[in-house]
Amino acid sequence: MRVRQILPSLLLATVASAAGASTGAPLVAQVHAAAAEARLEQDPQWAALLHVDGTRPAIPDPGFLLSQPRFSLGAELHATIDALYGHKEATAARCRFPARLLWLQARLGLPDADLDHCPDWVDFRTRAPAETVSLVFASEHLSQPASMLGHLFLRLEGQRADGQNVAHALSFYTDPVSFNIPKLVYDGLVGGMAGYFSLSPFEREVALYVGEEQRNLWIYPLKLDASQRTLFQAHAIELKQTCFRYLFQSHNCATLVWQMLAAVQPALSAHRQAWTTPKDVLRSADAAGLLDTPTTLTASRWALRLLTDGLPAHETGDVRKMVLADHLPTPETVSARPERAFLQRELAGAYNRYLVDQGQRRAEHGAAYAAQLATLDSQGFKGWQAHSAPHRDPAQSPPDSQWSAGWLWRENRHWTQWRVLPVSHGLEDDNRGYFSENSLQLMDLSVLASPRGDAVRLERATLYSVASLLPRDVFTGGVSGRMRIGVDQQPDRDLRARHAMLVDGALGATWRVQRDVDLFALAGGGLGWRRGIYVFGAPQAGMLVREVGGMKSIATLTALVNAAGSGRQAWEARWTQSVPLSAHWTLVAEWSRLWQDSGSTRAREAWSVHIKQVF
Repeated sequence: MRVRQILPSLLLATVASAAGASTGAPLVAQVHAAAAEARLEQDPQWAALLHVDGTRPAIPDPGFLLSQPRFSLGAELHATIDALYGHKEATAARCRFPARLLWLQARLGLPDADLDHCPDWVDFRTRAPAETVSLVFASEHLSQPASMLGHLFLRLEGQRADGQNVAHALSFYTDPVSFNIPKLVYDGLVGGMAGYFSLSPFEREVALYVGEEQRNLWIYPLKLDASQRTLFQAHAIELKQTCFRYLFQSHNCATLVWQMLAAVQPALSAHRQAWTTPKDVLRSADAAGLLDTPTTLTASRWALRLLTDGLPAHETGDVRKMVLADHLPTPETVSARPERAFLQRELAGAYNRYLVDQGQRRAEHGAAYAAQLATLDSQGFKGWQAHSAPHRDPAQSPPDSQWSAGWLWRENRHWTQWRVLPVSHGLEDDNRGYFSENSLQLMDLSVLASPRGDAVRLERATLYSVASLLPRDVFTGGVSGRMRIGVDQQPDRDLRARHAMLVDGALGATWRVQRDVDLFALAGGGLGWRRGIYVFGAPQAGMLVREVGGMKSIATLTALVNAAGSGRQAWEARWTQSVPLSAHWTLVAEWSRLWQDSGSTRAREAWSVHIKQVF
């Protein structure tokens, strides 16, 4: 007998009465039987509602999981049915778990239960209507550990009963307050940090991300029907009353949003990855057909960098002077070169916004100058738009994980080289989706193995590494830098590779001398530990060239002072060449040479070739 044929005759007779002892017992037994026949505990949507990956719950809060401390999907389903249909407190349980109630009703054909007596349900749906639900991606903020992969949250938009259109942001985040990077990394990967689930006016988030932090927002409306949006709101109410722990790799903004969406659209379950990043969620939602055409809110700083690519350097300097003097593009430029004048107008508008955002120009002054720029629409610019390249879209960016295998020759010995990088990318990778060349590596592991199979060595184990080569410009300046925590190799007195635990960093500048050529110089060093703690220096200069077909060349020269605690100075020249083979495969060749400056002729070279896959 089908489940949907078992229940209605009994439930229609009992739903109008309270879930007391006289009717609750037979009702709950029937619901248990129907759920068992339908094997609801195996439904991926049930696991998503509980935020379970495999068998492990991401939210162990006993206020969220009724079957704790002996949790299982089946035990939680049994406890939920008891709470919703078998107890005298069923009314309170239904207000606490409205999404589970709605899901059971839909799966088993149960009559609709009235939730209008639930204060949180009524308040949330009244205050934050959800006629449209959107995914919002905030671009990477490399100086903040919790946001170095970007941030993902949701926007609820709709019309309230009074006719006012409102938009709210639903967000899960952590707020690290320490500048102790090793502690932050440990807490973020192992110990966990306090997580917060919040509802706030969307305008406040725009002011924070776009204005204060100068990060871009991409807004993707989701293709959800009315019942899915209702279930989504109900699930948000369940999470509102839950205690969270935030972990970078397993329970972050991306994983929470992914499971909230999977709870209303089970098709997402087929696209889950072991380590989910904000961009992974966008790609998964896109693959599941959930994303509609996005809109972008561009921070003034990044609008400046994007627009300067379309104008010669001398003209960008002229635009800066023009804005500071409250002038407009000349009529001659508008008539003779309208496209160039349009870019100047857009660049002037972005710089005007940037001055206001940074507090260098009063808001009234900025509004007056923006009004002057708007008068140029009457001269032929009305309807014109500046479009970003498609590769800027985070949903179309390359995947965030990679592995590689190849060959290495060093110190007169051949090795096979194996590397796994769960998150995220290197300088040699395709970074066109970012506004500067950068790298971010979490839990990076590289191992060497003898072709004969008689030796295996650790080459490198990086806990956390980040680098940003942000080109300087006449409007905002720009600082480049790097930071690393992990085990790597440094040359000893005889230039032999020695492992050491390293914590190091550098600061400097990058100059875009041509459209596809960056020069950079970084001054830095750090602490190492091998047989004891030592201080070392590692200033570096280099060049990065973006070539045809997505190829890239990187050349660096690094001075190594007291590397491995050797008390000596050495130099390292390194050249890296990457050649894309397809959207997911790249060939990478590398050469390096080490030598000392003490007049010694001793030098050591290394060559490697490997192929990598991003996934």
